[in-house]
Amino acid sequence: MTAVQLPATYSLFAGLDIPAGEKDYVVRDSYTLPAALDAVGVSGHAHYIAKVLKMTATLPSGEVMTLLNIRDWDFAWQDRYYFQQFQTLPKGTRLDAEIHWDNTAANPRNPSSPPIRVTWGEQSKDEMGSVTLIGVPHDEVDLKTIRQDFRAHVTAEARERIMKDPAFAIKLRELMAN
Repeated sequence: MTAVQLPATYSLFAGLDIPAGEKDYVVRDSYTLPAALDAVGVSGHAHYIAKVLKMTATLPSGEVMTLLNIRDWDFAWQDRYYFQQFQTLPKGTRLDAEIHWDNTAANPRNPSSPPIRVTWGEQSKDEMGSVTLIGVPHDEVDLKTIRQDFRAHVTAEARERIMKDPAFAIKLRELMAN
C-alpha cells in the first residue's frame, strides 16, 4: 500500500499564509501517477478554518472521478474514508487536490474572534491541509516507482519554496530537528 498526499506534508511547502478576513484562500496541488493503482480510500486533514477539501482523478481517457469532496469541513472529520469498491486509476492519471480556508468572522468554526492571520503550524490554532489517496499498485514492483516518483514531487515543491523564501530553510531545519 502507498499514500499520495496533496498538497504534500500538509501544505508545508505551499507558503500557507491566510490573512484575517480572507473568505476563500486556496491551495492546490497536482500529481500524475507513474504507475497504475487501485484506490482503496482517501483521508483529509485540516484544522478549524478549512472549508473545502477536494480530490479528483483525471484518467488518461479524460474522465474525471471525484475521490473526495467535503464542502463544509469539520475538524472532527480527520479520518480515513474507504471506498465501497476499489477505484482503478491507470498509469498517467492526474490527481488534483484543493483546500479552501475561510478566515472570516462568518465562519462559525473560526476559533479567533476577531479573525487573525493564520500560517502553517502544528497547533490547532494554526493551519495545514491535505487530501491523501491510499492505494495499492497493480504490480508490486510499481510500489517503489510510485514512492520514488512522489518523493521527487515533494522535493521539487520544497526546493521551489526555499528558492522563494530562503528563511524557510531555517524553519524547515527546526521542524526536522523536533
